[in-house]
Formats: sequence, structure tokens, C-alpha cells
Amino acid sequence: MAINPTLFFISLIMVFFYCKSLSLSAQNSIYLKEVKFIGLKKTRPQALFRFLEFNYEDIIAPNRLPELIEQSSRNLYNTALFNKIEIQDSLINDSLCLTITVKERWYVFPQPYFLLEERTFTDFINQPSNKRLTYGLGVDWQNFSGRLDNTWAGFTLGYSKRFFGYYYLPFAFSKSKLDFYFYGLYQTNREVNIGSKDGKIERYFLDNTDFQKTHKYILSISKRISNIQKATFEVAYTYKSFHDSLYFFRMNYLTNAYGYESYPTFRLMYRYDKRDVFAFPLQGYKFFASAEYNGLGKWSTSNFIKLKLNFSQFHPIGKRWNWSYAGYFHQAFGYKIPYYDKFFLGFSDFLRGYEKYIIDGTTILMVKTDWKYAIIPKRFISAKNLPGKFKDFPFGIYLVWLNDFGMVNDISFNNDDHLLKDRWLYSTGWGIQIPFIYDSLIRLEYSYNHLKQWNWFMDLVIPLR
Repeated sequence: MAINPTLFFISLIMVFFYCKSLSLSAQNSIYLKEVKFIGLKKTRPQALFRFLEFNYEDIIAPNRLPELIEQSSRNLYNTALFNKIEIQDSLINDSLCLTITVKERWYVFPQPYFLLEERTFTDFINQPSNKRLTYGLGVDWQNFSGRLDNTWAGFTLGYSKRFFGYYYLPFAFSKSKLDFYFYGLYQTNREVNIGSKDGKIERYFLDNTDFQKTHKYILSISKRISNIQKATFEVAYTYKSFHDSLYFFRMNYLTNAYGYESYPTFRLMYRYDKRDVFAFPLQGYKFFASAEYNGLGKWSTSNFIKLKLNFSQFHPIGKRWNWSYAGYFHQAFGYKIPYYDKFFLGFSDFLRGYEKYIIDGTTILMVKTDWKYAIIPKRFISAKNLPGKFKDFPFGIYLVWLNDFGMVNDISFNNDDHLLKDRWLYSTGWGIQIPFIYDSLIRLEYSYNHLKQWNWFMDLVIPLR
């Protein structure tokens, strides 16, 4: 077969330049020789290597090194194991050595429970009462075996009687990227939130017997696609039984006349989280999606589907300004859904400015925005007079201008309270946010809604998640 001289000559030139580029790339790359942890007393180093953005013997381009070190530091901090992290790099010829110095947190937290189980702290301030007092004891043992696992168990008495426990184990097998989680709960209550009227919660209480009993169990397996991506499959089982008097107060609270609800849940979740610090993000973004099927045909009292889509993004603007926004879309499919398993604004999810209202539905759409100005930008403080595991913590003070809007729609059979449904809700206001020790957050807000009402609110949870 004849060889075309021109094509042969061009091929030789291409091979030459390709080999030349590989040679130049190798000359301009760094070889990762060693990673050393300093300050570990409980945590096993092997459990932390998976959170680094590089592995032993990786070839790293010098211009990418600062980015990889910064992201690795964020990954380690977001494990919630450390108060402080410093990564130092040293280069000898073309060999890179990394020294990671950490300060471990306190991991064992005896938890005496003394709770006033009001819907919000503001509700208690407006109507102080010890009727919903719950007390008990538990233990939250983080980093239980040094493998980043977590176990938590306890009990409560009083308003809510509970026996609960869970165990979480990341990277369950060596070199695996599978996380395991199990949770169990048994709970009894003498009071039930049976609905709302004109947006205000309605409760009924039984003096001498339990109104509600709950069994709930969850088993989940998660696959870590990367340090910022995770896919989860979850199986759960819910059983709730109620006193017969429930039907006297509300006929359509349950989907049947048996006095109980029983069904499994099969849930798929996907999370992509590239926020800088989960507890108080100022940069990055997060996407979360979940789809779940509740029920098992005729072997369940209820059968319905729930979908969730959440997205949030955080933009630093200069040294003191920050702009962030979040969007939420929740949709339930099914005409007969137990009242307690619908979507709600006013419990774990809030539209700011409407905290004193309860809005239940099968569809929720929300958009939240924050403009933050750092009166004192967040920084790490070392308090010399505090014990070693508590003296290093973040602190800052932020003035926030908030704007929220959303809508709730309901097509279920127990759609009774129509006050704030099927219309746009919007609010604006001001607040103070203070990130503090062990990833806590103090929020004080004063907002104005479309009903021409001013509301003040206090919480300890970030508003844009």
C-alpha cells in the first residue's frame, strides 16, 4: 500500500508537538508526595483524605493549587468536626507536601431536654405558658469511632413522650463512597394540631389519655458522587394512630375511618452543594431535588407522591456586601393526603412576614432574597479564657434587607382554610444575623407583609437553605 508523503510528514509534526506539550506539562506540574495532619486526637486521618480535592501521587498544575487547597479546607470545615483548619504547602523541587493543622471540636454532648414546644419562639413570647413543656435526657456523640460517624439517642417526657435514636456512618466500607443512616422514633402526644382557621393554628388536648401515637423508622443509603454531590435512596415506614375523638373535632384529618395511617415511603434525593460554609453561606450555590412515593397500593391507608426542588445562590459583593436568593417548589400529587403530611408554611418552612400564620397545601412556590451588609464581617475569634475546644469560633454581625414572595395552592380533600391560599404573598423587612459558636446563628427580624402587618421574629436557623 502506498504511503502519502504529505500526510506522513504532517502526522510526524503532530506527534512531535503532542509529545512536546506533554513534556512541558510535566515540567510545569507538581507531584503530591505527602499529606500530614496535625492536631488529630480522635479523628482517624483515613476518614479525612476523602474530603481533599487531591490524592497521593496526583500530578497538579501549579495554577490550580490555591483553588484545590481552598476547596479542601471548606470540605473539611463543613464536616462540622473542627473549629479551625489551616493548610500549609511546601515545595521541594517538584514534590509537594501538605501540612493540615486542625483544632477538633467537643464531640460528646449530654443533652438535658427542657423544651417549650411552641411552633415559634415568638408564639411563646406573645402567650407564655408551660403547658407544652417537654423534658428529658439524651446523648449526641459525634465522631463516635473517629470515622465521622454520629450516634444520638434519648427520651423525653411531659408534653411529648419520645424514645428516639439514630446512627450515621459515612464511607461504611473501606474505599467506598456509601453512607448509611438509620433513625427510629416512638412518640405519644396528648395534643394534636388538627388544622387552622383563618390562618391560626387549631389544637385539641386530651387530659387523661394519649391523643396520638407515632412509630417512624428510616433507613437510607447515600452515594457520594463527589465532595459536593450526593445521591440518596431512602426507605421509611410511618404509623400514626389517633384517639376516636379526633373525628369529633375534624372528620377529614385522616384519609380513612380506621383511626390510623400506615404506609411506607420510597424516596430518591440528589444534592449538589457548593456553598462555602453550610452554617452561614456567603458564597456558592446549592441545588436539591427529591421525589418520593408514599404507599404500597391496597396494603397502605394512603398513596400519594411528593416532589421538591430547591435552589439557592450566594454572591459576595466587595468586602462587606452580599446578595443571596433562594427558590423553592414543592408539589404533592394525590387527592387524599393525611393532613399532617401535606406541605406547610409556618412550621419548618417559613415565608418571612407570615410566621404567625399556618398555610397548608399541595403546592408551594417561594422566592426569598437577602441583601446583607457586614457591620462586623465574619471572622474567627480566639477567646483565651474559654476551654480549648470552645475558644475558637466564628463571629460577625450582619444587617439584612429581606424580600420574600410566594403562593400556596391546595387541591386535596381536606382543604378547609382558604385565607392565604391561591394568591401572591409578599413581604419586606430588616433583620440582624449573628453567626456564632459551633455553627449557631442568631436571627432577629422585623418584616411587613401584604396584609399591612408588621411582625417581629426570632429564630436560630438560616432563612435561605
